[in-house]
Amino acid sequence: MLRGSIVALITPFDERGKIDIPALEKLIHWHLESGTDGLVLCGSTGEGSALSKEEKLLVFQTAKKIAGGKIPLIAATGTNVTEESVLLTGEVKKIGMDACLVIVPYYSRPTPEGCLLHFAEIAKVGLPMLVYHHPGRTGIKLDAEELSPICKLPGVIG
Repeated sequence: MLRGSIVALITPFDERGKIDIPALEKLIHWHLESGTDGLVLCGSTGEGSALSKEEKLLVFQTAKKIAGGKIPLIAATGTNVTEESVLLTGEVKKIGMDACLVIVPYYSRPTPEGCLLHFAEIAKVGLPMLVYHHPGRTGIKLDAEELSPICKLPGVIG
């Protein structure tokens, strides 16, 4: 499903700090024309932690309209709150995203068992999931023994 050059897309903003939809559309078209193999939307590079749920959904819907069915679209749906992550992941599944990218909660800094429970709840949504293990952002570094049960959850693809 996922291979090649998968780009973490920036989220363009206008001079008022609002998402610049025409610029976003142009950027997505450019990636399609340039042979990009997939897009990650609203991750760290796309300033996802600074976007509201509504703004994220706008980015996801815009990307789906332009690139859906052409290249894989991966929606960053991880938040600090498990229930919010579950709900957002469910919404992007309905939109038709191909996978979700879920980060470890970066404020509460859960234990390894807490991380497993967090990812297990989100996995129940049934959307293929990439675990975003980024110790520099989260302050949580899971070793291979701690990551292994997370990676064995149904639907975890990377």
